[in-house]
Amino acid sequence: MTSDVSGTNNPMNVRRSDIPWQGKVAGGNGPFEDFDTPQDGIRAGLKTFLAKFHQHGARTIYEAIKQYAPPEQNPTRAYAEYVAGYAGVGADDPIDPDNLAVLEKIGEAMCWFESKSQFALDIIKAAAASALGIDI
Repeated sequence: MTSDVSGTNNPMNVRRSDIPWQGKVAGGNGPFEDFDTPQDGIRAGLKTFLAKFHQHGARTIYEAIKQYAPPEQNPTRAYAEYVAGYAGVGADDPIDPDNLAVLEKIGEAMCWFESKSQFALDIIKAAAASALGIDI
């Protein structure tokens, strides 16, 4: 599923919720959150992705993407294959999602798959590090 990222700063299409995300903009409309900056939107998307591992038992990119982008609404297998290929792993291979370099690649690929958005590596790296609680 793609959305118009301009104005929402949500390239990973994080669904609207009551989570008090960093940089979340109150109000807005539609099913997706609005953020102050793309970095905040990417951070929220990566924290959502990480939760699939830490709270919902995912071990592979496919298992996490299947929860993040359910097959009823998305081409889940193609999505997982794209992200995994970009990250240099198999979609069904166990990964360490807390590896900053891996999470950066995942974030970059998910931004492209979700919204056809590309960002400077420093934005992706800062968002991934923040999602992991790492100061860079």
